[in-house]
Amino acid sequence: MGHEAVSFFPRIADEAPSGGTEVPIEWSANPRPLIGLSPFVPREFRELLRLLSCWERRVGEEHEKKPFDVCLALWALPAGLVARRIGRRLGLPYATWSLGSDINKYGGSLPTRGLVRSVLKDAAAVFANSQALSARIEELSGRRCDFLATSRPLAPPPADIRSLPGTTFLFIGRLEPVKGPDVLLEAAARVKDGAWRIVIAGDGSMRPSLGERVEADARLRSRVSFAGHLTGEVFLRHIYGCDCLVVPSRSESMPVVLSEGLQAGKPFIVTDVGDLGSFVSRFGLGEVVLPDSPAALAAAMERFLDRPARDFKVPEEALALLDVRQSARRFSEVAARVVREGVTTGPGEVDGR
Repeated sequence: MGHEAVSFFPRIADEAPSGGTEVPIEWSANPRPLIGLSPFVPREFRELLRLLSCWERRVGEEHEKKPFDVCLALWALPAGLVARRIGRRLGLPYATWSLGSDINKYGGSLPTRGLVRSVLKDAAAVFANSQALSARIEELSGRRCDFLATSRPLAPPPADIRSLPGTTFLFIGRLEPVKGPDVLLEAAARVKDGAWRIVIAGDGSMRPSLGERVEADARLRSRVSFAGHLTGEVFLRHIYGCDCLVVPSRSESMPVVLSEGLQAGKPFIVTDVGDLGSFVSRFGLGEVVLPDSPAALAAAMERFLDRPARDFKVPEEALALLDVRQSARRFSEVAARVVREGVTTGPGEVDGR
């Protein structure tokens, strides 16, 4: 039997609805990314309340047209709170899938920790995208949490793709302190001369300061470029065309770029945060360095320059663990059991334990 999925998401950019199974939530004349909103700032708290109200209303409207069987909330907050309220009103079971920022931002703060805990406790099933995050959720909620990898299939490379001369280090991610792009620039300033470059792909609040840092250093100006947010064929050209992906995060779980880079057959330099360090070390996928250490990162980049991973091959087991089809199959099994057993809330045995 097949499955049908409908995705509800807060609209951030000024874009037309795509229709079909994607339902954008209209909630603000000037919407901002949720990661930048704080419930502890009165004006932003009101924005979040407006979002939650619009979100709940839209899900309810679609449910009346064609009833849903189960709801999967990406992040315990804020989506999990919406799912919990809808679940109580409509008798709809929900599961949560924590990706890191929800637990890191709200789970450790006293004013919101209790809310996160209640959302997790009332869910029919709980998932996280790393083993380390699963352990934190289990400690916070008192219930077991399943690992569910965040990944997406990578399209084949463009037929005419060409690698640039020298070595290209690629960063893909939000330009926010937690992702460590500033650490990468400070490391770059220490790396020895040679035929290498850094491409920083993404956008965020640090973009102006990062640009200023590069402009202030003639050596960085000639080696560092900003590619902005990458999509489609441009994204494929960058990820297949680079020599090494760098993940200098200060805090992380299992970022999507890990699965994308491995599908492209690329080695990594990562910081030892979340599951990143253990996963990369376990499968020999590259080098692991201390977080927030430009010196350690620069040394790893120089070692890569001295010994390029020309014969690098990703183990099949590593690819299998991050296979999006495995994640979809796992959630489908749990959802089917939740519906079959009529579970709506609570930490029952719905996840097979």
